Amino acid sequence: MKIGHQLKKARESKRLSQHEVGELLGISQKTLSNIESNNKDCLGI
Repeated sequence: MKIGHQLKKARESKRLSQHEVGELLGISQKTLSNIESNNKDCLGI
């Protein structure tokens, strides 16, 4: 299981939005969305 999928499952189990988790991590909602969808092109990885 990829880290993005694990992160999404953990976030959803706590009933947190991408925006809420993004604020906690200091990243944008869009960046978190890219991480959860394993979209490496948008992350510069």
